[in-house]
Amino acid sequence: MTYHSQPSKTARVLFPRTGTWVEAHVADTEPARVQGLHGRSSLASNEGMLFRFPDGLVSPLAMTMAKMLIPLDIVFVGPDMTIRHIARRVLPGRERPVLGPAVPWVLEVPHDFTRRHRLVLGDKMELS
Repeated sequence: MTYHSQPSKTARVLFPRTGTWVEAHVADTEPARVQGLHGRSSLASNEGMLFRFPDGLVSPLAMTMAKMLIPLDIVFVGPDMTIRHIARRVLPGRERPVLGPAVPWVLEVPHDFTRRHRLVLGDKMELS
């Protein structure tokens, strides 16, 4: 499977405490969120996907990995732009979705990214 519908929008995601940044493809529509990174066979070390969910979500988010080809770290970020949950080294092909809190932002990055860059709960995220 190849990755065909990469979103055209990108954003630089910054974590000021550690000086870490990610160049992220932005998935802010339902079709882009459904496609996500499914079918991608690799990511650069500072590449990822930033999902923007509608305001007012009350149910936990469920991120699917069934069509993924690479392991990821998944970072759930609240409306105050702080990390609320990190799912580390989520393996490709996982049948059960990865559950996280109802937040407006989710950042998917290469596996082990959050450990290598010392990201922790409560860290702030900025967009540019």
